Amino acid sequence: MIAGASAAWPQAARSQQQRRLGVLLFSSPEGDANFRSLRRGLADLGHVEGKNLTLEIRAAEGQPQRLPGLAEDLVRAKPDVVFSLGGDVTIPAARATRTIPLVFATSADPVR
Repeated sequence: MIAGASAAWPQAARSQQQRRLGVLLFSSPEGDANFRSLRRGLADLGHVEGKNLTLEIRAAEGQPQRLPGLAEDLVRAKPDVVFSLGGDVTIPAARATRTIPLVFATSADPVR
């Protein structure tokens, strides 16, 4: 999961310049153990929030009808990569952009 998000950034992005990772969650940042693991893993790889990483987080709080609007809002923030986590989060994220790389960790149907 973490390697996928890191690998999606161009090599130059792995330097000390500030990078922006957009995160779209089905649940909430506080309640999602996978999101906590993502943060920890990014830090282990040298991507430190406030130093060389900004996280743009949008969370549906378990309300799937909110996902399309949150995905569009996240894309407007122009992150370098969008990371979708949980449930059917990837589908609205993929529909919101065709230009920003998309990494997903959990999806009910990744082929769809």
